[in-house]
Amino acid sequence: MDHHFPPPNPADAQYYNYPTPEPEALMGIDQIITLVERVGLPAVIIAAAFWFIRYQSEQSKGEREEMWAKDTTNDERLMKLVETSTTIMQEMRASIDKNSETMKELITEFRFIQNRKNG
Repeated sequence: MDHHFPPPNPADAQYYNYPTPEPEALMGIDQIITLVERVGLPAVIIAAAFWFIRYQSEQSKGEREEMWAKDTTNDERLMKLVETSTTIMQEMRASIDKNSETMKELITEFRFIQNRKNG
């Protein structure tokens, strides 16, 4: 038994051979001149100024967010340092208090020994 497949559709082959579109490029000089001729130089300058201001605002926003992230990280490190310092200071105070108590006991003992010698 001989199977016959339908012949290929020429439209299918054409569909797969379309070139892929290239990404849009920035406006060229000819396009800018045409735009100035159509809408006028003041309108083009205003649009360019608006674009520049928006671009600067977006750049500044990114920088601010980056600085906030760094600031938050530095604040966390500073808080850890303060907590560690506070803990160390409390431990030092406890040690000094113990040393003071020991000194008081030694002074009392020395006085007791001196009183026994003298009396």
